[in-house]
Amino acid sequence: MKKSLIVIFFLAPALSYGQAIIKEISEINPIHKTLKYSFPLVVISQNKKIADKINNDLVSDFLDADRTKIKKSIFENVWATKEMPNPTLNDISFEVLSNDKNILNISIFAQGCGAYCEGFTTFYSYNLKNGARIKLDSLFNEEGIKFLIDSMNKMKKEILQSKLKEIKDTLKNQAVQKDTIDSESYEEMETLYTDCLDKEIQSMEYQRFYITKSVLHIISDRCSAHYNMAIDELWDFKFTFNLEMLKKYFTNYTTRLLKQ
Repeated sequence: MKKSLIVIFFLAPALSYGQAIIKEISEINPIHKTLKYSFPLVVISQNKKIADKINNDLVSDFLDADRTKIKKSIFENVWATKEMPNPTLNDISFEVLSNDKNILNISIFAQGCGAYCEGFTTFYSYNLKNGARIKLDSLFNEEGIKFLIDSMNKMKKEILQSKLKEIKDTLKNQAVQKDTIDSESYEEMETLYTDCLDKEIQSMEYQRFYITKSVLHIISDRCSAHYNMAIDELWDFKFTFNLEMLKKYFTNYTTRLLKQ
């Protein structure tokens, strides 16, 4: 007799922060039973349509699945199965960054697996008035986008120059000079950040972000690739902007979105 596949599923206690209630979908990979997968479920009791719109987008974008066509689990397209023994995603977890009556911000972490596994975090901002995902280029006019890019490049350059000075000072240390492994590591790090100085941010298209009612957070990719990430001490570049200072660049959409 063929055994049926049993998937462990439960909804953990709700994480209630504001208008939306965020529950946890927690499941165990049926092939690798030590691996737990955790994903947000947005509940809006007064408007199921908006909640469904957000949940559909999260599952489609991050888990590559259609919630209306799921057979057994929302994770069935990314975790290990008999037909696909190598998962595309591992160690999925999430964090509610903010949740008020207008905006919901969630970050989702996972290990992306191909030739190797590497961790990454995706950020999602939703307009709770209609369930639409907020797009960064819809928040500011062209002048504002240019101001943000210029500001980010200026801050990134300052961070890199400060780090390079620190590395140069370290390389002057006699103990480091006598340690071949240490000195080579710092020299590789110096090359990494020197090369990164020439790689300016050109557009907002691939910048990760989330927005609260008072602050814009932008997360830009690190300098290193997979092969040299072990020597990258800076990692992702994180920029914050006070929205009060950006008001003159707001689109009409942003003004309506932030209106309390």
